[in-house]
Amino acid sequence: MNKKNIIIIVIAIIAIGGGAWLASSLVTETPQPNGDQAEPSAEPASIDPEIINVLEKAQDISSLQYDIIVTAPEGSFTGQVWYQDNQFKMTMLFDNQEMVVFSDLDQELAYLYDPSQNKIIEEKRTVVSDLMAEFQLRELAAKILDYRPILVGREVIEGDHYLVIDYFQYPEGTRAWVLTERGLPVRMVTQIQDDIIEVRAENIEFDIDIADDISELPEDAEIDYLSDL
Repeated sequence: MNKKNIIIIVIAIIAIGGGAWLASSLVTETPQPNGDQAEPSAEPASIDPEIINVLEKAQDISSLQYDIIVTAPEGSFTGQVWYQDNQFKMTMLFDNQEMVVFSDLDQELAYLYDPSQNKIIEEKRTVVSDLMAEFQLRELAAKILDYRPILVGREVIEGDHYLVIDYFQYPEGTRAWVLTERGLPVRMVTQIQDDIIEVRAENIEFDIDIADDISELPEDAEIDYLSDL
C-alpha cells in the first residue's frame, strides 16, 4: 500500500470515528451492537435535559490523554491522543507504519506527519480540519448536541456509569457510550451496510499536565498539501 492510500484510508477512518459520514456510503439502519433495542423516533421534539447536562461536563475538561482503538473493515488502527487548549495530537500505527496527526482546532489547521519520510501533509479550512475536530472527543461531546441525541439506555461497566445514546448527524445514526461523570463519549458504533465500525477510547487521563507545544511541527520536515497528492 502506497503512502497516498494510507493517508486517504486514515482520513476515512477518522471520518467514521467522528461521525462525519459520506452520504453515499450509508444505509438507513440504526446500529444495534448489543442486541435488539427499540427504534428511536425520527425527530424528537427536544433533547433530554439529562443528555445535555452530561455532555456539557466535557467542556470542563482542561486536558486529556487516551489511547484510541478504531476497528473498521477498510482498515484498523491504534493510537494515542493528547489534547490541551485546543491543541490536538494523535500518533497512530496503521498498516505497521506510524503516522502523526497535529491539529489546531482554533485555526482549523490539520497536518499528517510521516516520520519515516519526514514529510508533512497540510490542509487548511477543509473537511480534514473538521474531521480532526469531530474525532477529538471533547469536541465531539459538544457536537453531538446538534445531532438530535436520544437516550436509549444506561450501563455500568467496571464501576463507571454510562449513558447510551443514539445521535443523528445523518439519518442512519451512531450509538455512543458517554461517561456520565465527565461527559465524554468513549465508544461509538455505527453500521454501514453489513460492516460495523467501532471507535473506543481507553486508559483515559483527565486534567493532566501536557506540554504546551504538543502541536509543534518538526521544523525540517518537507510540507505537501493534500489537494496536490
